[in-house]
Amino acid sequence: MRSLSLARLTITLCMGLSAVLLILFSIFSDPSGRLTPDSAQYLSLADNILAGNGFTVPDDGRVIAEHEPFAIWPVGYPSAIAAVAWVFDLPVFAASKLLNIMLMLSTMLLISAGFGRGGFALSLVVLFGAYLEVFSFTWSEAPFLFLFVLAALITGKLLEHPRDTLDWRVVCLGVVVFCLFLFRYVGAPAVLMPAAVAVIDLYAGRRRRGLLALIVTGAVTGLILAYLLNNQSLTGHMTGIERVVAPESHTELLRQLSIAMIREVILPVAEWEPRDRLHLIWAGFQAVAGLVVVVWLVVCLRRDGSGKAFDPLTRTLLLTGSGYLILIVAIRWTAAFDGFGFRRFAPGSLLVFLGLFRGLMERVTAGAPAVEGFLTAIASASLVATAFSVFGQPLVLADAHDDRVNHYAPLSEGSILIFAGLHAPYLRSDLHIAAPNPFSSTGLPEDSESWQDFINSLDSSLPIFLDMTGIPASNDGHHPSVHSAIEGFEGNGIIQLR
Repeated sequence: MRSLSLARLTITLCMGLSAVLLILFSIFSDPSGRLTPDSAQYLSLADNILAGNGFTVPDDGRVIAEHEPFAIWPVGYPSAIAAVAWVFDLPVFAASKLLNIMLMLSTMLLISAGFGRGGFALSLVVLFGAYLEVFSFTWSEAPFLFLFVLAALITGKLLEHPRDTLDWRVVCLGVVVFCLFLFRYVGAPAVLMPAAVAVIDLYAGRRRRGLLALIVTGAVTGLILAYLLNNQSLTGHMTGIERVVAPESHTELLRQLSIAMIREVILPVAEWEPRDRLHLIWAGFQAVAGLVVVVWLVVCLRRDGSGKAFDPLTRTLLLTGSGYLILIVAIRWTAAFDGFGFRRFAPGSLLVFLGLFRGLMERVTAGAPAVEGFLTAIASASLVATAFSVFGQPLVLADAHDDRVNHYAPLSEGSILIFAGLHAPYLRSDLHIAAPNPFSSTGLPEDSESWQDFINSLDSSLPIFLDMTGIPASNDGHHPSVHSAIEGFEGNGIIQLR
């Protein structure tokens, strides 16, 4: 038994280190370094924190240029990046990648150590394609995944061991729940986790722990409200910006959701493309293997597992994961932001998968070896698929990064940059990044902000530059005068307008 546990540990460790290597290859083979526009904003705030500017970033340079509160996203993830950058004396970009790798390994370690029998195998779920993709990008979903698993684990353990004491784990749960909110606003409903512990304990007569959980719930709720009300007073909106109503029809949203859910189930590839033969092969393998294992386990479950109930941790994983997925679908159904996909689903789907596989291990006598073998095979397939996609690709990040640094180096400190490229916010976190407003009450480009009105609105005391690498497409909703004004400029450089 001891040698078997050591073998499982060795396999898990080797696969985890392989995932780290693949993540590094995917980062260095991507010219953008696995960044998206919100990634650049996180890095910008992290750099401003290190510069002593607090939780503020330069505004868009209108009228009188100054710093503004960072409120569209919570400050937790940029703060964590800044802390890693400070401790290891790294640029914020490198710090974000190191942080995410540490979070991935910590999530695997947490599952291995905290989930009991089968924990090593269950930790391999983290290596499925969708989650590898999340940890390779500078996205707040990375720490959110770790914290969500931790919160579910603490809640499950509290419910599994009912005792009427002032349990310190209740306070830990409150801290983790508040951190979930600090990393993503959608983490606010996680306050229902200590609330559930309070209700169950008080109903069962465990007054001391029940009252402590109730106090923790109230304290975390108060802190969340205080944070949102502070945003309201600083920006006029609780989450820093007016949220736009989803423009899609219910039919279109349902179509998008259906496709996204199918892709979420087809592991190990995060975003598979039917025209890509390799991805199609892996998706087909996953679908067939998954169907065979599920059918076999259902047969076993009907034979010898029907009288067993899931333990509190498994129920917590399934309920919280499903609740998150329902919540994120409901939010996207009413508000416009990124479409349905593995990034938005990842925290919920991870908990659901962990709950399902752990439940099968519990309820089916012969289920544990089959589930362990299945998870090992799928995680291995995920690593192989990722390796095929990144190995052999040129490592272009270093040269691309040097080019971008040289691109923005000539700009004077604190100047205004129009149509900045993706990387400007963190490479030059002192710049005021501006663009004409493409939105209007009528939705017509002719009624949006004109080029001259935009230029007149900028701080007249600062130099103004135009970044040709960030020029928008001609059909992006900007006023016709905007495109007329920039048509006369050529190249991909920086042009000084004033």
